[in-house]
Amino acid sequence: GVLDLFKSNIKKITINNNFFSYLFFLIIILYFFLSLSPITDPDSLEYHIGVPLYSLKHGVFFVKDYWLHSQLAGAGEALNTLGLSIHAIQIPTFIQFLSLLLIIATIHFSKSKFFLNISLKNKYFIYLIIISCPVFLFLGNTAKPQLFAIATSFIAFFLCFIILPREKKNENKKKLYFLIVILTLFTTQIKYSFFLSCGIILIFSFYEMYKARLFFYAISISIILFTLIVVPREIYDYLFVNKNILVNFFYPIADPYLYENIKSSLRHGVGLSRNFPYWLIVPAKLGEITYTLGLGILIIFFNFSLKLVENKKIFYASIIYFLVGLYFGQPSGRFFVEPFLWIILLASINFKFYKRFFYKFFYFTIILQSSLILLTLVFATYNFFPGILNKENYLKVLSKFADGYSIYNWSNKNLSDNSVLLTTHRSISLSKVDTIFTEFRAYYSHDEDDKFIVDYYIQRIKKQKPTHILYVEHEHGNHLDVFKNCRGKIFKSAKNVGKFAVRNVFNKNLNKYDGYIYNISNEDLNKC
Repeated sequence: GVLDLFKSNIKKITINNNFFSYLFFLIIILYFFLSLSPITDPDSLEYHIGVPLYSLKHGVFFVKDYWLHSQLAGAGEALNTLGLSIHAIQIPTFIQFLSLLLIIATIHFSKSKFFLNISLKNKYFIYLIIISCPVFLFLGNTAKPQLFAIATSFIAFFLCFIILPREKKNENKKKLYFLIVILTLFTTQIKYSFFLSCGIILIFSFYEMYKARLFFYAISISIILFTLIVVPREIYDYLFVNKNILVNFFYPIADPYLYENIKSSLRHGVGLSRNFPYWLIVPAKLGEITYTLGLGILIIFFNFSLKLVENKKIFYASIIYFLVGLYFGQPSGRFFVEPFLWIILLASINFKFYKRFFYKFFYFTIILQSSLILLTLVFATYNFFPGILNKENYLKVLSKFADGYSIYNWSNKNLSDNSVLLTTHRSISLSKVDTIFTEFRAYYSHDEDDKFIVDYYIQRIKKQKPTHILYVEHEHGNHLDVFKNCRGKIFKSAKNVGKFAVRNVFNKNLNKYDGYIYNISNEDLNKC
């Protein structure tokens, strides 16, 4: 029948030795072009770029008590600040591209016996599985430093599970442990969610040091490095944001009132199922393709063995992450990239091709997935890359794909340079004036008993002496509008001046919306 014909055709498939490498390099080249393209995602246009811009403008790392999302900024935004300080606006995204290469290079240039005997053809197949992960379509062109953190944690994982257990000399074990601790603790300062993966790595590496009777060295160096790397941020949060040390450490932001609500919001994500995590492999809909890890994670069923101690440890670490992550973490493939790479590493140990039908069918699906990623990158590069050629093209790309560009382009034309703007739109880095995003409106319960929370933020906003407030139509006068009874007169308004802009064509929204700018002053805010 049809199934037998399909099986026979699959069995006849032979793959040229260079095919995987050609496909790999084509995808990598397109990721390089994409990394040089304009940054357009909302998270970046708010705090991943906004914090660095305001840090340079005000001469201090700009984490503020009235700007909740600024409290999510860390070492990654500090690196972005360095790039922007020399006007290298593509440094943040180029770092993400280099991070992807670093993940590949960790395996490719490894001297471990587990990878030395793998043919180049097999290695490039493994690399294809990694770079065809749909999550990287999003992370490859964003100022979000997540891919950089994934790379540093992956190197630490590789050292912990592949190199450290095989090292015989205690002096070398000490050096390796020192490097692992630095990498993991540094990674936690890039993004809060990496405490899970880095905690697992530290536990397993500490166990290796314990077996080697280097317990006291491991404890001492861990305490010293924790004090040098993690404690300074905790001190800053204690002095300038929140006096509750436990909240500062165990929550992603240090805000004294809304920390629980924001943690719940981040944990909820886009609301995918925790009980049936199909989204790890396939998206719920095409518009959520970059929330999934793709078919590559299935490699564990095609090249899996627990004969080696290293394999067992990697397997246990992955299971721990998935169990804890599915309960406490965000139900999104973006949260599970680390164990995805761990599983690929596990399946890559002594990897070889098999000629049986189901193996060939898996290879075929990875080629198909890689080809679709390649086509997507061609489309993305065609649309985004011209933005680096000249200013006119750059503005066209922003207008088409950067949400908030249109509304801020309008407000920029109407506000003087010394204005201080409150706003209901998060892409504040597109505003030419000092701009304060009032996101606290979305996180408190709006009960009468919680009005003191609004007053807390308004008192802090008043210190910035705002002169205007910008509304997008869908935020104007709604139930979240805490300023509707305490703003001044209308300053400017316009029909269809803003438009919804997205990078994912499957989420395209052609609707436009009105914009409103009101006068506002501290005297007005006293009436809130």
